[in-house]
Amino acid sequence: MRRRPPLRFGRLLVAPLRNRFFRGPAAPGEAGRRRRTAGLALAAGLAVAACGGGSSGSSAKPTAPANPDLTVHAQEIKFDKKAYTVHGGEVKIAYPNDGVQTHTLVVQDPKGDKVGETLRVNPGQVTGGVYQLAPGEYTLYCDITGHREAGMVASLTVTG
Repeated sequence: MRRRPPLRFGRLLVAPLRNRFFRGPAAPGEAGRRRRTAGLALAAGLAVAACGGGSSGSSAKPTAPANPDLTVHAQEIKFDKKAYTVHGGEVKIAYPNDGVQTHTLVVQDPKGDKVGETLRVNPGQVTGGVYQLAPGEYTLYCDITGHREAGMVASLTVTG
């Protein structure tokens, strides 16, 4: 059997792929089956790539709740205030990042337990969340390594 010269596209050699998928038929009718299988695999791969591969959420921009009850501004290794006050119940928190680093916002209850989800916001973005808060003294902090220790912590008083 005569060996075909490799196909060249720029500096890319495609002969190994061509020879792997499009060798001569081992049995009558097998060549068409190989081409069909390779074509279906390629089509399926392109379809998955076009769909974006799932819902990773990376394309969705985080948003703050409408009419927040509390706005906490993240700045460079600090919040805009050391103490906040809000009325208890369903509390909508907006968390804009005015700094140049990514920050998080953790709400910690008086017993030291984390309340709700941790908010994460990139520089120049705004995110937010809704929390059920009973009256008491809470702690707000950024849990990125070193930020809380550097002073990115504040108190939150929830009134009845």
